[in-house]
Amino acid sequence: MEAVKKYTINILRSKLLGKKVHFTSDCKLFPNFNITGKVIEITMSANIPLIKTVLPTGRIIHVDGGMSNLQFEVLK
Repeated sequence: MEAVKKYTINILRSKLLGKKVHFTSDCKLFPNFNITGKVIEITMSANIPLIKTVLPTGRIIHVDGGMSNLQFEVLK
């Protein structure tokens, strides 16, 4: 797993866009955050990346790059 916060938005785009990605975080609001989905867009809001992801159910969510200890791994 790699920390989202250690990468610039351009590097995140090159690593994640169009790929199936597993995200985890230990954020206080979502303490057991653990999702997998296809990243379809990455934008910036207040210097924090927002990662638009399609879940296997077809639901689209925005993963907040500012979540505590947000980690990712690209799946095959």
